[in-house]
Amino acid sequence: MAWYDEKDRVSYIGIYKNDKDMRKELEQAIRRGWKLQDTTTDGGHLNLGRTATGAVLTGGLSLLIGGSRSKGGHTLVFVRDEAYIAKQRLEQSIVSAKGFYERLATAELEEDAAAAVFVSRWAEIRGFAGLLRERGEKGLREALQELSKRRSAAIIARDQFLSAGLVVKDCRAAASSLGETVVDDMLRNVDRLEALAETQVRRRALVDTEKSALPSLLTVETRAKDYFRAHERVRDFDGKRDAAGRNVEAARNALAAAAPGKVSGLERRLEDAKKELSKRESELSSAEAALANCADTLTSAMGSRDVAMSAIPVNADRGG
Repeated sequence: MAWYDEKDRVSYIGIYKNDKDMRKELEQAIRRGWKLQDTTTDGGHLNLGRTATGAVLTGGLSLLIGGSRSKGGHTLVFVRDEAYIAKQRLEQSIVSAKGFYERLATAELEEDAAAAVFVSRWAEIRGFAGLLRERGEKGLREALQELSKRRSAAIIARDQFLSAGLVVKDCRAAASSLGETVVDDMLRNVDRLEALAETQVRRRALVDTEKSALPSLLTVETRAKDYFRAHERVRDFDGKRDAAGRNVEAARNALAAAAPGKVSGLERRLEDAKKELSKRESELSSAEAALANCADTLTSAMGSRDVAMSAIPVNADRGG
């Protein structure tokens, strides 16, 4: 790659043995945004000023250097033209801002999708009861966690794009003579976010509210799980109580039909069956009391959850 095509280079000293090589490289450099530094001629060093640019492009280079040659050749000092540097910085800032804008667009789509899922889960949870409550509450909590995560990512993406956009505005001011359409389009997006800067504050507050609501959702989920387990225990003990009741009935029937010499053994069987039935009824009663307590704590937790959720706008709008 020739030195004048290196985008990061800002200066170059060229030493030429003949006019032909010097003319060729000087023309190429000037067309790529280089200019000759303003200095004076000293011996074999020929440093031409700004007037050289027009002369080179119009064929007047010989007039500028004709009387300044020496046996040592010519030395030209090139520097980047300020306008070229400003344009390069502007183009680079646009590329950077575009990258951040694409990330923002993706982040906003993901935020909208997460918000839609959350809205759906919140609508569904009101129709869940009993044993479906645990699964529904877990889905709601996970949806809110995902929404908070995606909303936070979108906030960061907006801040990053806005910062990059402000750099574009600064670079455009430095190169105000350049009328780039793409710059105007990019700046409209920057201006839009600048005008909505106050919504970033609201978004951050909303994320804080969502995160503060998560513990109450987790509590409801835990209480729903406790309720489910208590309900299963009631079902289990209810089945055991019914089985014990059937054993008592069978023992009574056997005793009624027994011969006189076998009564004593069947009486003991009946007493044992009655004791087992009493035990199972006591277990069932305790399990039902525990279930009622779980239902109360679940109801209380749901009330606290609803209060926390009331502070969250349950819609899919990003708020600007």
